[in-house]
Amino acid sequence: MSALDILFVEDEPVVVLAARKVLEPEGLTLVAAGDGEGARESLRQHEYRAVLLDLMIPGVAGMELLEDMTAQHPDLPVIVTTGYATAGKIVAAFKAGGFDFLPKPFDDDELLSVVRRVLRYRDRGGRTVAEAVEVERESGEVRSLGSHSWARLGDDGMATVGVTRAVVESLAGPLRARLPGLGDETVQGVAFAALESPASGSCRIWAPLSGRVVESNPSLDSGCEPVVTDPLGSGWLARVAPWNWQEERNELTVR
Repeated sequence: MSALDILFVEDEPVVVLAARKVLEPEGLTLVAAGDGEGARESLRQHEYRAVLLDLMIPGVAGMELLEDMTAQHPDLPVIVTTGYATAGKIVAAFKAGGFDFLPKPFDDDELLSVVRRVLRYRDRGGRTVAEAVEVERESGEVRSLGSHSWARLGDDGMATVGVTRAVVESLAGPLRARLPGLGDETVQGVAFAALESPASGSCRIWAPLSGRVVESNPSLDSGCEPVVTDPLGSGWLARVAPWNWQEERNELTVR
């Protein structure tokens, strides 16, 4: 059975129509489900390459539906969206297995960019969330925000942060990094950096922890090859003086 492209779980017809106008000219099929039961039934009947899930849908809590989807269809990437995109909801969505987050309102370029990235990851044989993050690192315990970003606390109390291989596999190069500056603040669940390319658009990187930036990776000034080849090592993005590591680490997954 060939897979349909996108299941859009959304109860506002005008939003579905707008998404169709963006995606269908790209040759992508979009099937809409207006509530939780409709989404579950559609997943029982069809195979999809990805899901776009609005958390505010009738019939079921959106986060509960997300957890069900990622548990029952672990190889199906889910893009989470909502008009109430608080940092806490973004963290919870990644923790529940969401692959990426798209706050509303979004424009055409943002929608097309995230859909292209997720489909590229899926078609490259994208792995489950548990497999997407490398487990063993000699340099210390890695904690991740789902399959998206990671943090590792050093002996000096500073945290190194970066993106997972799953994010890298969703991008098409050449890449350019947009990194925070010295003294900038990061907030867990808020975008703090971006990876950009003409083919992938701009991919927001959501912070795995809160703190103050003490260094951005100088080796990325000349290109993002370290991010591509060693995202959990030499391709780190920033070093951060964490504010609430003991509390925020509990929102992250040990890998």
